[in-house]
Amino acid sequence: MKDNSLIKKITISAAVLVLLLILILSSYLLKDQDTVVGDVAGSIITTVQKPVAWAGDKMSMFFTGMLIDDGVEKKLDKLEKENERLKLELMQDRMNADQLEELKELSTSLNTMSDPSGYKLQAADIISYNDSDVLGTFTIDKGTEVGIQKNAVVVAGDGLVGKVIKTEKGFSLVSPMIDESNKIGFVYKDHDADIGLLYGDGSGALEGAFMDNKYKPEEGMALYTSGIGGVYPAGIPIGKIKEVKKAKETAETMFTVAPYVEFDGMKKVAVILK
Repeated sequence: MKDNSLIKKITISAAVLVLLLILILSSYLLKDQDTVVGDVAGSIITTVQKPVAWAGDKMSMFFTGMLIDDGVEKKLDKLEKENERLKLELMQDRMNADQLEELKELSTSLNTMSDPSGYKLQAADIISYNDSDVLGTFTIDKGTEVGIQKNAVVVAGDGLVGKVIKTEKGFSLVSPMIDESNKIGFVYKDHDADIGLLYGDGSGALEGAFMDNKYKPEEGMALYTSGIGGVYPAGIPIGKIKEVKKAKETAETMFTVAPYVEFDGMKKVAVILK
C-alpha cells in the first residue's frame, strides 16, 4: 500500500511539472510579439514564475525527503533485525546456562554409582503421561537422534526413575520403576552381599524382599541398584524401606520401599547413554 501511494504522488507531481513547462515554453515563444497575444504571454510568464519556483522547491524537498526517508527506513529495519538477533542470542545463552544447571542437578544421582565412567547423560523433558495418572508410562522429547536406545536407564536428581521401553526419532517411551512390570535388583547401602529384588506395586511404591532370609530388613534402610540383570548400572539410589511385613503364605519377610524420586510433578529426567 505504501509503494502504491508513493508512485501515485510521483505521477501527479510529474504531470503538473510537465504542464507548467509546456505553459512556460509556449508563453516564452510568444512574449516578444508586439501583439495582444505577446502581452498576455509576458503576463503569463511573470505570473507563473513564482509558482514554478515554489513548485520546484517543493519538488526538490519532496524527492530529497523521499531519499532521506528511504535511507532512514533501511537503517531502522537493519537496527530492528540486529536487535532481534541479539535477543535470540541472549535467549540461547540463558537456555544453555539453564540446561547445564538442570543437567548438573540430574547428574547427582550418578555420584553413588560404583563405576560412572563410560556413561553420559542426556537431559529430556516429559511431554506427556500416557495413562490416567503419573504412575504409568510417559513420553520424553528425546529419542534415537541423540543415541537413546531401548532399555536405556532414566534417572532424576534424586535417583532412579525407570527405563526406556520404546524409542524413535524425536521421542522415547519410559516405563517408571514403580510400574508392576518392572523388576529391579537391589543392594543395601555398603552391603553388597545383601541382594534382593524389587517390583512396582502399582500404587506409587515398590515391594521387595532379600534373596536370603537371614538378612533382616529395617525401616529407613537405603537401597541402591545392584547391577544384576544387566539393565540398571550398580549404585543408583532407589529409595528407603518404609514398612516391613511378613508374607502370609511363606516365612519370607517383605517390605515396601518409598522411591527417592517424586513422580508426581516431575517434568525433567536424564537418560544414561553408554
